[in-house]
Amino acid sequence: MSRVYDIIVWGATGFTGKLICRHFVNHNDEKLKIAVGGRNKQKLENQKESEQYPSDWGIVVGNSADLSSTKEVTKLAKVVLCSAGPFLAYSKLVVEACVSTATHYCDITGETDFYKISLDKFEKKTIEDGTSIVHCCGYDSLPCDVGCYLVGSQLVKQGNTKGDIQAVLTHAKGGFSGGTIATLFQALDTTSAPPSLFQLNPPGQASGADTDQMGIRYDNDVKGWTGFSIMSTVNNRVSRRTAAVEGFSGFTISESMLFGSAFKAIGVTVAIFLFLIIAYFKMLRALLMKFLPSPGAGPTPKEQKNWICQVLCNWPR
Repeated sequence: MSRVYDIIVWGATGFTGKLICRHFVNHNDEKLKIAVGGRNKQKLENQKESEQYPSDWGIVVGNSADLSSTKEVTKLAKVVLCSAGPFLAYSKLVVEACVSTATHYCDITGETDFYKISLDKFEKKTIEDGTSIVHCCGYDSLPCDVGCYLVGSQLVKQGNTKGDIQAVLTHAKGGFSGGTIATLFQALDTTSAPPSLFQLNPPGQASGADTDQMGIRYDNDVKGWTGFSIMSTVNNRVSRRTAAVEGFSGFTISESMLFGSAFKAIGVTVAIFLFLIIAYFKMLRALLMKFLPSPGAGPTPKEQKNWICQVLCNWPR
């Protein structure tokens, strides 16, 4: 594959896009040819200067609402790394353009409806062409997905064919970006109820209970009370697809959050559902927005440095 660039970071001027670019500035031992991309050339040029990107980094401009314009961008790269969300609103044509130009693609979406649309429209062609389209490569859903994959793979090697794999978020410290909040609000506006846990599974490959853990319970394996994890609405569906395509669809996978006590588990669970109820109503949502980061904003550099995520994936016996 002969292309001008190895990687285009699409959505480079967003909060997460900037973080991705900073990573490549500090970790590019392979000397990859990189370009930053988006719809505003001036913002891209200003960012390249202010962030002191290498002089050989390119700038590509396109309109992700126009397929022809987007294809002109994607044909330049071997890989498009997309951070332009909410993805249902801004990145559907980016995926389509990558499929059309046989360009590999990955993103940080946490939108399973977006993932499902991509599967239904493009899975067959990408398999035929050998093009990789990889969704959910951020906090949604790598810790849970990779952890459960490793556990499931070992269980299969040991001759097990079914059971329950659990991912427990035992420790988390950090914050949300404005883009994540915007995506959550979009989901509340477009989805009346959580989709099936098997939403992303290949047809006919489903096993176990079709529900997320909504309440609290005492878990003997982690020796503590667990409750609803707001990201489980994404991670459970992504991880169950991985289990299905990797040959251990007989295992159920569920994510929860560990709390120090039953009192805390009840309090946090109630707080999460109150937040979601308030956010569901647009008039009340405006009040929440006064306390939440706006698109383009997110955790401070200090918060990013101290960010911790610890997920325990195990097979309860």
